[in-house]
Amino acid sequence: MRAPVGARFRAEGVAGLADRSSRPRTTPTRATPQREAAVLEARTRLRFGPPRLASVTGVPARTISRILTRH
Repeated sequence: MRAPVGARFRAEGVAGLADRSSRPRTTPTRATPQREAAVLEARTRLRFGPPRLASVTGVPARTISRILTRH
């Protein structure tokens, strides 16, 4: 009985069996540069944390946390 052969092996041969990163290639829902700039400007001007900035900017607090960490 023959072992099942995966699509990656059929398409790429032995090289297709190498480990790959599970990180997505794109992030389509990432905040726009304009929105990031607005969050950073509000942070500089108001000196609020993510929960208070969320109510001022309309951006979710978790997204604000990610933007601040990134910058």
